[in-house]
Amino acid sequence: MNSEKGGPARVQRQKPWDAPIEEWIASFPSGATFFDIGANTGAFSLLAAKLHGNRVMVCAVEPAFESFEALVQNIVQNEFGDVITPLPIGLSDATGIKVFSYHRLGAGTARHRLGGTDDPTGQPSTSVAKHSVLAFRLDDLIERFRIPSPTHIKLDVDGAEDRVIAGAQRTLGLATVREMWVEFSEHSLDDPTPEQLARNLDALGFSAARDVTRPDQPGTYPRVRGVLFVRR
Repeated sequence: MNSEKGGPARVQRQKPWDAPIEEWIASFPSGATFFDIGANTGAFSLLAAKLHGNRVMVCAVEPAFESFEALVQNIVQNEFGDVITPLPIGLSDATGIKVFSYHRLGAGTARHRLGGTDDPTGQPSTSVAKHSVLAFRLDDLIERFRIPSPTHIKLDVDGAEDRVIAGAQRTLGLATVREMWVEFSEHSLDDPTPEQLARNLDALGFSAARDVTRPDQPGTYPRVRGVLFVRR
């Protein structure tokens, strides 16, 4: 594969705790539709395309402009344009124009914020840049543009998981959505806990099947956990 810098490259594990999600992506059945929400520069979208080719459909959602540029470059250079559909939007609990605030600039950065005035740590806004973006409820996005409903979802949105889930109630209630990998981020005591969000998904018919806690310092923020939910 090629990277956004050009030249030969391969999908590499960015962190040791990415192994479980890579194994999950490798398990996708033929005909799966994978929504990579918070795709960043596309590591997991590219992995799905590399492993499964046109046997799966990938929809990569990323609102940060530099990460989105690198995502598209990766798609084009690796000739995955027929497999991965990149979308430069945000997902939330309401459809409309929202302010997107950057924790820092650069492709591959994280801890940005869609809507609101605080940064993900709960502190007053320290954003280095901001601009307006188009945001959708996932339910509205699928209905308006007749996008196939996902069978598999990866959700990594730096503490906004509750809002994305709130905007996807109809979609997540469909039996066709089989599995979700959710990276839960707690940046302050005010953030919903993974347990609270898991209860919301339980009500929609999902059960936690695997829980991977990142090796962060106990008692410190941010706290990050990856949890695989499967349809009961």
